[in-house]
Amino acid sequence: MQDLRAGLKRHQYNHPRSDFLAERDGKRCSFSRPDVAPALAGIDVPTPYSQRAGGQEDNMPDKSAQPRLDITKVSPGLYKAMAGLQNYVDASGLERKLLDLIKVRASQINGCAYCIVMHTNDARKHGENDEWMHLLNAWREAPIYSARERAALAWTEAVTKISDHHVPDEIYDEARRHFSEKELVDLTAAVVAINAWNRAAIAFRATPPLTSVKIAA
Repeated sequence: MQDLRAGLKRHQYNHPRSDFLAERDGKRCSFSRPDVAPALAGIDVPTPYSQRAGGQEDNMPDKSAQPRLDITKVSPGLYKAMAGLQNYVDASGLERKLLDLIKVRASQINGCAYCIVMHTNDARKHGENDEWMHLLNAWREAPIYSARERAALAWTEAVTKISDHHVPDEIYDEARRHFSEKELVDLTAAVVAINAWNRAAIAFRATPPLTSVKIAA
């Protein structure tokens, strides 16, 4: 067993989660297979919340789909302020297609069901097809977006996930090649606005405006 444990410290597994850290005898041990290595090394690892309750995955409570509150009624002043920012963005002069792209992509990243449904429906009304929207999640591999759209997507992702790496110089430089200073400021305002809507909708569990399917019982 000691040889096995020593081997685990040396051996690297091909696994996307390579930064797992555990602690044994006061020492931090790094494993690249969080699902296998700790058990083999005799280390007790807390069971993830999603895998508790009899071994069945239960990522969210039963009431996860129930709305919490309506911010438009609770704080109409806040809603008016958020809508004011959105109105500025919509009147900024940026292409409507570009704004749809930003709204859908940021909502995908944040996992906002309400906003994904709303803005994919809006994009369809504006003439965009389903393939254009489906491929947003893999836009780097999809040859259907223009250089300007790709720069906007990279900027949207960097600003939305700003805690990861802030906004790298190369992403800023690419954005500046396709957007004027004013356009880039307005583009950033668009990203800020949709992230605000995403967070409000997720926090208070806004019900997605579904049109062709029903919410499961």
